[in-house]
Amino acid sequence: MMKTRCKIIYSLLLFGMLMTGCTEKVKDGYTVKGTVAGGDNSVVKMTKYDYITRTSSVIDSTHMENGSFEFSGKTDAPDMVVLNFNNRYFANLFLENSAIEMTIDPEQKEGNMSSSVKAVVKGSVLHDTYTAITDEVASIRDEKKYKALTELGIAYNNAARNGEKEKAKKLYAELESLRDLSDEMQSRILAKKIGFLKQNHASPVAPVLLGFDFSERNLSFEEMTMIMDTLQGKATGTRMYEYFADEYEAIKRTRPGVKAPDFTLKTPENEGFSLSDIKDKYVLIDFWASWCKPCRASYPHLKELYAKYKDDGFEVLAVSTDSDHDAWNKAIEEDQTTWVHVVDTFSREGFPSDVSTLYAVPFLPTTYLLDKEGRIIAKNLHEEELDKKLEELFGK
Repeated sequence: MMKTRCKIIYSLLLFGMLMTGCTEKVKDGYTVKGTVAGGDNSVVKMTKYDYITRTSSVIDSTHMENGSFEFSGKTDAPDMVVLNFNNRYFANLFLENSAIEMTIDPEQKEGNMSSSVKAVVKGSVLHDTYTAITDEVASIRDEKKYKALTELGIAYNNAARNGEKEKAKKLYAELESLRDLSDEMQSRILAKKIGFLKQNHASPVAPVLLGFDFSERNLSFEEMTMIMDTLQGKATGTRMYEYFADEYEAIKRTRPGVKAPDFTLKTPENEGFSLSDIKDKYVLIDFWASWCKPCRASYPHLKELYAKYKDDGFEVLAVSTDSDHDAWNKAIEEDQTTWVHVVDTFSREGFPSDVSTLYAVPFLPTTYLLDKEGRIIAKNLHEEELDKKLEELFGK
């Protein structure tokens, strides 16, 4: 089931170009022979990406000779790799043990990234499979009723990436007005990907195709469990599957009935405060940020509930994911929220905040309601749902 709470509509990057061919097996592994139009003698690196640590590492490197290059080796786990041409442009390849040929034109861009280029690939059945299914996904996005939405999403991403705040704000408002249409499109795309996964459960292409859609933002826990139970064989050897397994374990840590992981963060007064400091109370952990409009829009009603139940043993612990502490403090002052406030930390540059990662927070706002022993009762209760649950717990 598609989730729709405070999720920013992202345009998905497309890879590959429709090309089919027979795979010639190489006795001891793979060869990749490539030709680059207008190529020189610069360095080419074959890299792989770790989706958990969000880092790239080099598998092999070579120098082009008048635009030609060659790699050889053996892979025990067929997977997507990226060819890095001296950090100027990049091409994707589904690497497997076969004789592979690539033809690359740096002027032929891929998707909406100026540095990503198309590659014509022969000799990799997996690459052909991936290209064919991503073309099917793209055909949904290119339907007339969705095309303007896709272009708007690309424009928003570009504005946000370039720091054009006012432009991004305006574009986001336009996207929000088209949310129903966006949800319809994303639902069809997700159904296409999951349908492929069910029919090709051992293919390394399946987890790579699904990608970061493996998230509570898009899937129920039951759907995620089905996917983990379905994938097998070489599909489980991909780095994307490793990410799935890591994400799935994190989500299991915060399922109803589980004791909520403890944490210690700083208050606005720069004092340490732990979840375990709250004794014998029902606690609503609220993950939010100063820039999250739905988060702050929910606070007038939450303030009413807090005033009603705080003397009966109800506490709110608001965990901000702001990296800008001034914006965090300003939002607290503006909203006049008197519950407990702490701000999350960022121990790894380029990663989500630490406690939000511990709790596998998929979007903002995300809430967890805990019982007096610190066990999770429910997740993402908002407005009427939270009203009903608190009435049940406190009898009023």
